[in-house]
Amino acid sequence: VVLSSSVDPEAGPSASVNQHRLRYLDGMRGVAVLAVMAWHYTNWDYEKFLPYGTRYAAIPVLDHGWIGVNIFFCISGFVILMTLERCQGFGEFMARRWSRLFPAMLFASLLVFSASQLIGQYMPHGRAAPVNLLPGLTFIIPPFWQALLGRPVDELDGVYWTLYVEMGFYVVFGLAYARLGWRRGLAALATIWLLTIIASRVASSAQLPWLATAITPLQWIGAEYYGWFVSGALFYKASAPRSNALFAAALIAGVISAFTSDLWQPGDLESRIYLTFCLLFFALAQRSRVIQRGLSTRWLLFAGAVSYPLYLLHNELGIGLIGLAGTLLPPTLWMFIPFFCMGLMLCLAWCVVTWIESPATARLRTGLLRLTGTSAEIASD
Repeated sequence: VVLSSSVDPEAGPSASVNQHRLRYLDGMRGVAVLAVMAWHYTNWDYEKFLPYGTRYAAIPVLDHGWIGVNIFFCISGFVILMTLERCQGFGEFMARRWSRLFPAMLFASLLVFSASQLIGQYMPHGRAAPVNLLPGLTFIIPPFWQALLGRPVDELDGVYWTLYVEMGFYVVFGLAYARLGWRRGLAALATIWLLTIIASRVASSAQLPWLATAITPLQWIGAEYYGWFVSGALFYKASAPRSNALFAAALIAGVISAFTSDLWQPGDLESRIYLTFCLLFFALAQRSRVIQRGLSTRWLLFAGAVSYPLYLLHNELGIGLIGLAGTLLPPTLWMFIPFFCMGLMLCLAWCVVTWIESPATARLRTGLLRLTGTSAEIASD
């Protein structure tokens, strides 16, 4: 997602979206990353790593914090179309996106890998092999590397799957936008998304292995999630000048996504309702100044500003530290561990943004843009 500092590196004030709206998006990103982090630190799947077990797992809303990822995808669709409108071509766009994502991913990957060598017994993926660095550092899904290398390749951190989806979206939509413009580009993205969903369900219900194999490359780039990006991009285009037709189209794309997204339990109607509610909240936030002001509070803006490195670091490393803390602290203090770890991860993410991500991104962006013959003077973080 993706997640970013100051809403997005190239999402400065534009003709169609003012700075107030950008602050609201960053605040919403803060809500999303905090929800995902809280869910990871309390959910049933990690029970064996959490000294406090499932004490918090059934808390309403918190037990669906994973929906923050879908919010990230909507936000990304919004700001990526904005970014594309400010770039001079596909090469510049990809240079800016790669320079934005890679420095924090490099640091996070090396830190998580190093931690796994020391406290791997407390981390969901255990002690990592060096080859497991490849998917994160290249933003390419592990099955691709397994097929290429002919050996098992695992994820370094389970949350990195969203980055593979993001990168696939950047490439597909970036090329479509460059060739077709925003309307036909979005139509092409929506077509790929709907065909992938329909084909995967037909292949499963009719037991057609050839069809399942044919759509595998589309699944590798996360095409089944593209509806969330389409929805976010349409909300952006509906913002100024205000277009009720585009707003309705964004709602339709989002609701379809809510009812077609893969779930652990396909018949889980409650999760579908949560997804739909979050989509409607995102839609209301487009038109409500009250919601925008609420999302622009200082603490949410801070969480949004550090959300990308926070997302990369909080899961595998955070769970490992929680498990380690359980061996060092008495049981009477275990219930406080997740709150302490969330605070620690926020501080660590701020350090990464301040001393690593921002300076490294600026230097890498300048170098890559020189290769494309483009100026680096667009507003960026």
